[in-house]
Amino acid sequence: YELHGPFAARVLEDLRMELMILGVNALTVEGGAQCKHLGEAGINAEMVQRSDRVLVVATSEKLAQSALARICPITDVDELITDSGADPAAVAALRAAGVEVVVVDVVAPVPVVGSLGPGEGLDVTGRAFLETQ
Repeated sequence: YELHGPFAARVLEDLRMELMILGVNALTVEGGAQCKHLGEAGINAEMVQRSDRVLVVATSEKLAQSALARICPITDVDELITDSGADPAAVAALRAAGVEVVVVDVVAPVPVVGSLGPGEGLDVTGRAFLETQ
């Protein structure tokens, strides 16, 4: 479910967030955080403005792309988590712009056969796990 449009903007007027975790289609120093959909960009921009801290999570190829709509300038992004395939020059440019960049090693995901049941999921590396209580 995705909420967008004028109703979403009204709902956001009353919210404050300590941390926003933002997924993007592109992230560059020049273009900032970007996405493919205008409505999504508007709502995400509202959320960025209402957040104390903005954490972008993006795979390395997104650091060399541009997208249709800008969510926010790079100065609004506090931290980026990306994978070890990131171009060192792009990482250096983002750090020079004041973004804290965390680069994580890429590990090959373990294929999951069948569907996941209750309490099961995939961790950030794509490995299957069973939630224990």
